[in-house]
Amino acid sequence: MNLHGDLADLQLAGDLLVHQPLDDERQHLALARRQQLQPALELGELLRIICEAVSLLADQGRWKLAVVGDLSLLPEKVSEDLRASVARTADVQGMTVNIAVGYGGRQEIADAVRSLLRTRAAEGATLEEVASELTVEDISGHLYTKGQPDPDLVIRTSGEQRLSGFLLWQSAHSEYY
Repeated sequence: MNLHGDLADLQLAGDLLVHQPLDDERQHLALARRQQLQPALELGELLRIICEAVSLLADQGRWKLAVVGDLSLLPEKVSEDLRASVARTADVQGMTVNIAVGYGGRQEIADAVRSLLRTRAAEGATLEEVASELTVEDISGHLYTKGQPDPDLVIRTSGEQRLSGFLLWQSAHSEYY
């Protein structure tokens, strides 16, 4: 693994998801929820490598970083390190790099619906009102990637022809390679 080069040189195991909207490009690095079941030593080393890679990306100051996933599933130190790296890039303009750690596509959708329901309840809406007014955009606005364009192209570097639960909602209209 080359942790000192450009993003193009960053070699993490997993799949690459690419899209090219008019004004932005995003690359996604993923650690799927199922990988959290790996032996503790192996997972600890993988999380250390991810934290180091994310910190090095932040140090370069070339990309705005965003974490997509449930950081509460990770050890506290890992969550803190990832949040600190993201915070260091808050003012960076241009390309955004999404770091998917503790991520599961189905869980993201469930979390989005749960967040939407809580928001609408806090506004005083009844469940019946929410159900009758619910739109696709309402759910999209509560995803981990809210405010970001959906990917145009999903590239499975492993050669597999399945999503493996990655960005299920966002890649509904994406092309696959």
